[in-house]
Amino acid sequence: MRVALISDIHANLVALDAALDDIRSENVDQIVCLGDVADLGPQPAETLARLQELGCPCVAGNHDPFKEDFPGLMHVVHWCRDQLSTSARAYLASRPATITVSLAPGVDLLCTHGSPYSYDYQFVSSTPDDELDTWKLTPDVRAVVCGHTHVQLMRRYKGRTFVNVGSVGQPFLAPFDGKTPPRCLKRVEYAIVSWDDGRLSVDLRSLPLDWTAYTTAVCNSGFPGATEWLSHWESQA
Repeated sequence: MRVALISDIHANLVALDAALDDIRSENVDQIVCLGDVADLGPQPAETLARLQELGCPCVAGNHDPFKEDFPGLMHVVHWCRDQLSTSARAYLASRPATITVSLAPGVDLLCTHGSPYSYDYQFVSSTPDDELDTWKLTPDVRAVVCGHTHVQLMRRYKGRTFVNVGSVGQPFLAPFDGKTPPRCLKRVEYAIVSWDDGRLSVDLRSLPLDWTAYTTAVCNSGFPGATEWLSHWESQA
């Protein structure tokens, strides 16, 4: 069983298509989206449509309900929301908090955005072990995958593998500290989790972003503050 995990697409259709092209070469059995699909990017409707074409399950991200307040970004949030139909917004707002994928009998992969209890939770390298204990995972859960921080990470704890798959549409140089605007990388990130002959493997993938195509999408879409927005990406890929 091979499962591709995509997360934090953020209306970046160029990045999503790059990830999907790579996934097609990997012979995966299933794709699961870990949320944050259509906000903070130039192509909200097109990105959601592409995701729905896949027919893949999707959990709720903190940006998907379009209800939270994001200081300094609300003009972008409102623009992205207005690009979506009422039915599209309802679809995003109705996503579940978790999805469980069976990798084998008695071997489950738990998919969530931040944690099983909060899509705002940040799973980072400094997350204390005792916080992971509070997740109260069932014995069959052998691996947990999440996103939200936009930074890839893999960690083993008490016989389980915890994976942050990073971000398809906006990989960060470091997790957002709530103060300084994050620096984005010109990359496309996702992960593949495999179970084969009793062994779990995790492949954290990182691909180059077609920067010319992305800047064209931003500048031609009517995206508010396009020039300032693009300045948050690192100059080197």
